[in-house]
Amino acid sequence: MLLGCGDLEKGIAFVEQKLGCRPASRRAPRRGSRNALLSLGERRYLEVIAPDPAQPRSADVRGLYQLDAPG
Repeated sequence: MLLGCGDLEKGIAFVEQKLGCRPASRRAPRRGSRNALLSLGERRYLEVIAPDPAQPRSADVRGLYQLDAPG
């Protein structure tokens, strides 16, 4: 399951508020994004994905920086 957002910390807070669990964050080098993962069971997870401000905006091929709210 994938949850896109314009700001990773806001996406993590959204998931934590709704589910009571905090996803763990990590970077995706050269993909223009960073993400946070939350295990939902064996081989299932929720991925919160957002643009990485440390990478050029042009690297964000998904256009995540345009998202105003998690969705």
